[in-house]
Amino acid sequence: MTTMTVPAGSIEAQAAGRPDAPTARLILPAGASREEWLTVRRAGIGGSDVARILGLDEYAGALRVWEEKAGYEEPSNDRMKWGTRLEGVIAEGFEEETGLVTAIPAGTFAHLDHPWALANIDRHVLEDGVVVAPLELKNKSEYVARKWEGSEEAPDSPAIQAHWYTAVGGYSHSYVAALLGGNRLTVFRQERNEELAAELFRICGEWWQRHIVEGVRPKADGLKGTKDLLAALYDVKPEAVKEIPLSEAKELRARYASLSDQTKELERQLEEVKNQMRDCAGDDAIVKAGKGMAWKWSPTGKFSDKTFREKYPALVAQYTTTVRVIDSARLKAEKPEIHTKCRARVLTVPAKEI
Repeated sequence: MTTMTVPAGSIEAQAAGRPDAPTARLILPAGASREEWLTVRRAGIGGSDVARILGLDEYAGALRVWEEKAGYEEPSNDRMKWGTRLEGVIAEGFEEETGLVTAIPAGTFAHLDHPWALANIDRHVLEDGVVVAPLELKNKSEYVARKWEGSEEAPDSPAIQAHWYTAVGGYSHSYVAALLGGNRLTVFRQERNEELAAELFRICGEWWQRHIVEGVRPKADGLKGTKDLLAALYDVKPEAVKEIPLSEAKELRARYASLSDQTKELERQLEEVKNQMRDCAGDDAIVKAGKGMAWKWSPTGKFSDKTFREKYPALVAQYTTTVRVIDSARLKAEKPEIHTKCRARVLTVPAKEI
């Protein structure tokens, strides 16, 4: 990786007339403590927040943003740790791929006219020693690689994140670089879009005013990440009862019943199609059409103990082993509070009560 003699964002760089962000100011240096960083992050909307507010992040939504601004902090995990560790490697690959120079940003920036609009940029891209663009770095598994490869644009969430940094910093373009499956790099360049920048400031500004300044909590969305968030936020009290307005309860129950009926019908239709595919396959595991495979019906699913016991009773004893398991019944009897904390919360909607 290219070594910078004068780091971007340094006092020397700014004195030399090389501002890191033409339309933003540095509000927190990179060397600040995590507590300081979290405090500043909660005081505005950053790049990852924008995708969640717009519904473009498949893992978290607007409620997650609101809770984080209110103080919620996701526990660190291996995915987050490795994502940070690999940033330098991906930045080095970007330099080799493009011939451009990168530098670690000076810290957190805020837009001059919209102080709530923040930018924590992974890397700055330089030309002739001058910062010209933000670079968003991603580490993606092979599982999602297809969303990145063969496309002229980065996927929605990282693309909007880079566009946000372009808008906040006043750059003419941005870059997104992703390491796919741990062994190949893809790079996208995105030009500044004035209409998009204005729309992002408008939408996010209204969201900030409504939900942060006025304190209106966003409604929960349908993401699995939101389900996990709610499980982490609340410590269940088994015997506690909450009273809500009858009208609110009836509205939610009516939507629940309607969507449940629609889901059942769609599941029936889907199973009908799958059964027709199974019937078409018959004794064969693979069905081809033309030069390609149309579908498979192969014995690769979960092993069935019940089927084994019924069809091969003489072999059951030979292939039965003793394993160490948690005695949950004893745990429930002796430490009911801990047993309750380790149980998943199940949402049950009775057919009749109200």
